[in-house]
Amino acid sequence: MKGPEEEAGAARGEPRGGAAGGFRLAWFQVRLARVLTSRYALVAINVLLFLVSVYTMSQAFALVVDDVDNVPGIDHLLNGLGTIFIAHGCALEGRKTLMNVLGLYPKYHSEQEETVDRICDTYGLLLVVGGLFMEVSAELVQIPAHLLNLKDIETGVFGVGFLSWVIIVWLLVRFVWALLVCDPDFPGRAEAKAVKAVKAER
Repeated sequence: MKGPEEEAGAARGEPRGGAAGGFRLAWFQVRLARVLTSRYALVAINVLLFLVSVYTMSQAFALVVDDVDNVPGIDHLLNGLGTIFIAHGCALEGRKTLMNVLGLYPKYHSEQEETVDRICDTYGLLLVVGGLFMEVSAELVQIPAHLLNLKDIETGVFGVGFLSWVIIVWLLVRFVWALLVCDPDFPGRAEAKAVKAVKAER
């Protein structure tokens, strides 16, 4: 059974989902995809990650204070959360491509969606970099001592990972705010004007 949007699109000769080359989605699948990729869904995901991070961080500082006995625990913690942030960041960077693959673009493309894509691309990259710092700091202490002896500075190495974690939590707050405001001038007024000028010349 076709929904009203699908019937209207079919009458105009548009593929289901809206874009040639994308998946052919049923009308309810299109609606679900739009909800899951919306800025409000992204806000919910980031708020969840923020709450998980704050709660975990409050439990984790005890491990850093006694890092001699808790190296495996700190390693698993930084590695696990770092992997989550990297995966989330990669997915955010690919939002525009995903919208095309799902067939939501160009049918549902708009200036606001373009802004959300830029916000996701920027913060996605930052989350990937922060997550990598977390993972690298955890893996450095696992290198055999005869190759790289970090026994005396393990706390400092782990500190880099935790600092990256704190920065990521701060970025999540800024990310949520950016999505809620959805300023068309993001990431900056000058950059946005330059982009608009280039588009106007085409």
